[in-house]
Amino acid sequence: HIYTGKARYPGLPFNYSLLGSQLPTTPPPVLGQNNDQILGGELHLSEQEIRELRDKAIIGERPIFM
Repeated sequence: HIYTGKARYPGLPFNYSLLGSQLPTTPPPVLGQNNDQILGGELHLSEQEIRELRDKAIIGERPIFM
């Protein structure tokens, strides 16, 4: 994991035969981890536009109360 490193977790006690190996084996992204990739790459916002969204606290990498 991005903050805690590797950890072992118990797996499911059964298999989904229809899904095969499609079940995720990696941790979910943390808040804001993919902001630049999605906003810049997928939505084609410039670095300046993304910076303005951060400055206005419209997007962020952690909850506002932290």
